[in-house]
Amino acid sequence: MITRYVDDVILARTGLGRRAMMIAVFCLLTLGFQAVAEGDTAEDLIGMGLELYQNCSYQEALEAYDRALLLSPDDARAWMGKGKVFGALGDYNQSLLAYQNATRISPDDQEAWLGVGLNRFLLRDLNESLKALDRALEMDGNYTRAWELKSAVLAQMGKNDEALEASKR
Repeated sequence: MITRYVDDVILARTGLGRRAMMIAVFCLLTLGFQAVAEGDTAEDLIGMGLELYQNCSYQEALEAYDRALLLSPDDARAWMGKGKVFGALGDYNQSLLAYQNATRISPDDQEAWLGVGLNRFLLRDLNESLKALDRALEMDGNYTRAWELKSAVLAQMGKNDEALEASKR
């Protein structure tokens, strides 16, 4: 009942009739499906997103990852790709959210946990950064990038002895 009222108010304010609104929605859906079909598979779109990211075409990369997620919403690689792009754009909150989605889908992915740790560090949430990095290191105790970042986090916290030990790993 409420949604019908809201729909009627929107239609009245926009000046569109119900039929015109339905045609517009149909066209948008059709265009959306065509955009997804161009890339064929989520795998193709993720590859396209990575290539665009590497070429610093960040907006286009985000679009490719979004299209991949339309086809495969639970693809951790697409979420991590979005995390990398948002990080490159300096939007660490969005990057963190993307990496958190990746860890929800793939809780044993050390790269996803590294992304969470890095973004927590960049957002100055040092304790949570350490937790994420420790999670990555639980999966691979020789994960050099996680040890390097853990060393930086510990140094930022003033734990210089622990930072030195972490840097030796």
